Amino acid sequence: MAPKEGKGAARAEASATSPRISILSSPSWSSRIGTRRSLARLRPLTLATPELVKLHTPTTLRTGVLPSELACRLFYYMAGDAKFWPRNTYYLFDKLVTSPHRTTFFVRSLQEGRGNSADMTSYNGKVVHEPKEFPWLLEEACRVIEPIVLEEMQKRRRYPLEWGGHPAWTASVAAVNCYEGMKEGVGYHADALTYLGPHCTIASLSLGCERRFRLRETLSPDPVREPRTFDIPLPHNSLLIMHPLTQERFKHSIPPQTRLDVFRPPLPALPGGDTRAYNQRINITFRFYRPDFCDLAPNCACGLPAILRPDLKGKYAGRMDPDDEYQYFWQCDAGKVNEGKGCGLWQLMDWKAEKRGPMLCEETRTCRNDAPC
Repeated sequence: MAPKEGKGAARAEASATSPRISILSSPSWSSRIGTRRSLARLRPLTLATPELVKLHTPTTLRTGVLPSELACRLFYYMAGDAKFWPRNTYYLFDKLVTSPHRTTFFVRSLQEGRGNSADMTSYNGKVVHEPKEFPWLLEEACRVIEPIVLEEMQKRRRYPLEWGGHPAWTASVAAVNCYEGMKEGVGYHADALTYLGPHCTIASLSLGCERRFRLRETLSPDPVREPRTFDIPLPHNSLLIMHPLTQERFKHSIPPQTRLDVFRPPLPALPGGDTRAYNQRINITFRFYRPDFCDLAPNCACGLPAILRPDLKGKYAGRMDPDDEYQYFWQCDAGKVNEGKGCGLWQLMDWKAEKRGPMLCEETRTCRNDAPC
């Protein structure tokens, strides 16, 4: 038989000389960007149980967290108050846009002695003066939620740049969102760490209609697959605790839905009254404003506080490995209120030079892999 010629012969020769085992080897980290287009995108993975949530994400899900009556009263209060909350406006790519959901802020009272660190804060580049104080229902919820958060924090790995003072975590601020109907939501984002500091913990309470909370990896820890997306259903009276690495390695969103199960409170608003159906989800995110990050954000040339962001892509910290120390940077945020134009401020955070702390590494005297701090 005549020998094969042309392209067919070349392919046959290459097949005969190449080791078959090579198809099983993983691409190197350096070739990751070049091979990314060839990787299959994975469908969102639904995490339907607290065990799956803990296994796949740096979060903890607790259901039925508040007493039933308190959860109902708090929902009624927030749903009624939400009628007066604004929809935030800001510039995005030089265009003025309006948030599809309504938002408000509550702050712990100074008389509580808990360190009111949010007498002035900024959101989407706007300075918010004198947020409302916690109503008593929110205080009652905090008395239940704070011990749960502290308990779950002890079960998780701690990181060097976490707050090392006392208490380890307390709810000093509550940012509250109202999502009405199926279409209202919020796009992918990671929370600014301006007042929260690195490796923060956020406790998110859901009341009302069940909605999906979507987490997307910013960079896949596995070089042979695309970043993964996870859906976490959040029913009424559930608490999702976002531990450290949630803001550093993930972005999150509340996507629109094609259908929605209405919420019928188990208790009426008034004794002896009837219950009706609601299509709102109230999301209360309890946040600890660290004393060392309050009123200490560098001002940019625009005259507004800069925001603190994590290095989501690992550009300055190397590979996004859980054992790596992450870098954080200060960035101008005035473009959201100044017709899309900011001063361009950008600088890496240096917690020692900026005299922040105490950090957890100062308390334990170790920074990474048990090395001396």
